[in-house]
Amino acid sequence: MAANDFSVITGSSWSILRGISTLSMIENIDEAIEKVNEAFDSDFSVPKVDCDSDKIHGKINNALTAIQGLYNIIQMAIGMLRDYPDQDFALLEKLEADLMGDYTLAIPFFEAIRKWDERDNLYWAMTTKASPIGGLKTVSQFLLSALRFLCPSSDLGTHLYSAYRSFIVTMGPLQQLKSRLNWTVMYPDSFSKDALQLKKSLAKAGMDNVWQLFQAGVDNYRQGHLTNAANDLSNALTGIMKAIAERYNYSGGQLGEHTMFLEKIGYVHQNVREMISRFFSYLAKFRKGQEPTTDEARLLIDLSFSLFGFLTPRVS
Repeated sequence: MAANDFSVITGSSWSILRGISTLSMIENIDEAIEKVNEAFDSDFSVPKVDCDSDKIHGKINNALTAIQGLYNIIQMAIGMLRDYPDQDFALLEKLEADLMGDYTLAIPFFEAIRKWDERDNLYWAMTTKASPIGGLKTVSQFLLSALRFLCPSSDLGTHLYSAYRSFIVTMGPLQQLKSRLNWTVMYPDSFSKDALQLKKSLAKAGMDNVWQLFQAGVDNYRQGHLTNAANDLSNALTGIMKAIAERYNYSGGQLGEHTMFLEKIGYVHQNVREMISRFFSYLAKFRKGQEPTTDEARLLIDLSFSLFGFLTPRVS
């Protein structure tokens, strides 16, 4: 396996990704990380002096296969993130660089010294020559270079340990990638499922008009019309609060009056009232002529789903 054998996922592969749930993507990343961790056993973290060259080379090849799998999944994940609007592309470029590393780096970060443990077993103790650098290309390059050496060899030990430590450094960017996937992709995936439940509850309560406003807010968010999304969600919340109050024979003027009435009769509690106040306080910022950012709109949608998730199941 040569260093340039890693597959690169191009735009032509993106259509395949649309059928993959983001939850599966994150699960695949976790599974791929677990495979690498299993491949990087004690022979990598504590390289032995007296070892079997064939067995070690087999383990190296297994580790290269695991790294290859993780590499491919990361490329798909980065491609998925790039396809979403309002992305921080500078952040993605930095994240991709941290995740991938460099093929040209193959000088071990450590120097090996023969040591004995309590049972007089020889192992290589490592002293640091340079701070480890992460990236899957860096990890793979150390593994490929390690295949040139046989036991006992301090060079074999330093290359194995450098690969292991390079992967440890890469775990930070991997967690950042998973977090970005959660926030950017899984978030809308999850509220699509939540929206279906809200639709059923509102339809059962005869509030299709409220659902249409809510759906318009979600659709506008997906299309990047963030101010329109905020207004639609505001109208939907106002509509459901008035409709619920009317079912208890109350017809006030402003939303605040409906909210106070529903709190008084025990339909909503103080925390829900505070969430409603927070929703409209946050909304006021968007009505000053400034387009909300995607992250700000997500927070507003999150509040909307939380409120509707409490209110709609109780309507009937």
